[in-house]
Amino acid sequence: MIDDIFLPHIFLYSVFASIITLLYCQFYRPIFFSLGIVARSGGNSSHLGKVPLVGGIAILSSLVTIALLNGDEVLYDARLFYAVLPLWFVSLVDDKYPISPFLRLGVQAIAVLVLMQVFDIDISYIGPEDGTRIYFGELATLITLLFGLFIINAFNWVDGLDGLCATVSIVGLALMFAVSGAQEQLLSIALIFSLLGFLSLNFPYKYRAVYERRWGRFRCFLGDNGSASLGILFVVLMIVTSERDDVYELDVSHTWYFIVIPIFDALHTMYYRVLKGKSPFFGDKDHLHHLLAEQFSRQSILLRYFIVSSFFALLGFICIINNIGFYANIVLFSLSLIAFTITKNRYIKKYRT
Repeated sequence: MIDDIFLPHIFLYSVFASIITLLYCQFYRPIFFSLGIVARSGGNSSHLGKVPLVGGIAILSSLVTIALLNGDEVLYDARLFYAVLPLWFVSLVDDKYPISPFLRLGVQAIAVLVLMQVFDIDISYIGPEDGTRIYFGELATLITLLFGLFIINAFNWVDGLDGLCATVSIVGLALMFAVSGAQEQLLSIALIFSLLGFLSLNFPYKYRAVYERRWGRFRCFLGDNGSASLGILFVVLMIVTSERDDVYELDVSHTWYFIVIPIFDALHTMYYRVLKGKSPFFGDKDHLHHLLAEQFSRQSILLRYFIVSSFFALLGFICIINNIGFYANIVLFSLSLIAFTITKNRYIKKYRT
C-alpha cells in the first residue's frame, strides 16, 4: 500500500495530471490537424467534422511531465517507455495510414517482449501457494506474450465509442490502486486523473450539436495510438500487480476483474470471427458496443459499461481482500463469461442475422 512518504504526492498528481492533460490536448490539436491525424464523422462516429487523435500523446506527455517534476517513480520505471513509445509511434502511423493487422501485431509482440526483458517479468504461474499453484515453466514467455497481445487488442477494440475506453480504464485503475503496491499505485493515480482530464473532452454529451458548436474546437479522441498505449501500460501493471504478495495474495487469475468487459468482448469476438471463417485480427462491427448502439444511446451504453465494470471491480476487490479460493475465482470467471456470451449472442441474433 502507499506509505506516508508518497501521500503528499497524491493530491498533486490528481489535480496536476488532469490539468496538464487538458493543456496537452489543446497543444497537440493544431499539430495533428496539420498532419491529418484525425477522425472523420460518419458511420458509428458520434462527432461532427474532424477530431484530432491526440489523447494518447497528451496522456503520455502528462506522465512524463509529472515524472520530470517529481522523479521518475510515477512511471514505475523510465524504461517503461522503451516499450510504450515504439508501439505508440507505429499505432500513430496506423491512425494516419492504416497498416496490415499482422504488421501491427508484430510490433505489439516486440513491445511486449521488450517489456518482459526490461523489467524481467513474465507470467510464470497461476494459483496460490496452497498446493493448487500451476507453474508454466518454459511456456511462461509464450503465455506472457499472448496475454500482452490479447490485452493490447482488447483495449483497441473497446475504443469504438466516445468515452468508452477511458471509462473502463479508470474503473480498472481504481481497483489496481486499491490492491497494488506503492509504485503501481502512483502510476495508477496519475493515469486515472490524466484520463479524467481527457474524458472531459471525449465524453459523449447528450446535446451533441450544441456541444459541437460551442466546445467542438476542444474535442479530441484517443485513436489507436492512445488505446494501444493504455493497453501496454495495463499489461505491465496487471502482471506486476498479479505477482505481488506483500499487500494481497494475487495471481494472474485475478486480472480479469480489472477490465472485465474488454476481456469478455475480445474473447467472444475472436471466437465469433473464427466461427464465421474470418481472421480474428480483421475488424468488424460485432463488438458489444456496436450491437448496443442499435438500441441504446451513447450515454446509456457508457453508463451500462461503467455500472458493470464497477460491479466487477467491487466484486474483485472483495474476492482479493478476502482471499477467495482459486477455484472459486475460476468458477466466477466462467459463469460471468457464460452470462456475457448469452447476452451478446442475443444481440447478435437480433441485429446481425
